[in-house]
Amino acid sequence: MDQTVLDKLNRCLLKGRPVLFTGAGFSRYGENGQGKNIPTGAELKAKILTELLGFEEDSDDYKDLIINTLADIYGFAQEEKSELVVRDFVFSLFTDCTPKSFHSIIAQFNWKRVYTTNIDDLYENAAKQDSLLVQNMSNRRESFGGKKIEYIKLHGCVRNPSGGIVFSRQDYIDSMLKSQDYRFNMFG
Repeated sequence: MDQTVLDKLNRCLLKGRPVLFTGAGFSRYGENGQGKNIPTGAELKAKILTELLGFEEDSDDYKDLIINTLADIYGFAQEEKSELVVRDFVFSLFTDCTPKSFHSIIAQFNWKRVYTTNIDDLYENAAKQDSLLVQNMSNRRESFGGKKIEYIKLHGCVRNPSGGIVFSRQDYIDSMLKSQDYRFNMFG
């Protein structure tokens, strides 16, 4: 990386309070409550098809389905099982996550605000105790006094199942249509 870019990044981090945006790559190498690596999107698709829906990896149905997006497979699973069954299965893979040291270093930085598309609880477990104000429901926003870092979970959170999650195409459409969803309004 160009030294000028590194110098600019260093100044930004040391003199300002930047906003952090994390996605699936942030959770890489973390472990879930089952002691297994938090699955990537491709791994989650395979787990939904094999472990939840019972397809054999060498079957023609599996081969036809695995080429679809995670959103499509999640929606398909909801049709085959139920929204609750699929959500509980996915939550079991993203709950009680254990961070690595590099997760903790990032999570303990004094960010202005953190946005994430992750539903896992890895960041919360990596952050300092009581340093975050987690915003994970679409229809309300907790009051924010400024002492804590506002952590906005755009797709929902395993720690708040009643808030729902955004995974399927329909979930995305519904979230975008809700003008009162402050998480997306703030992010926009």
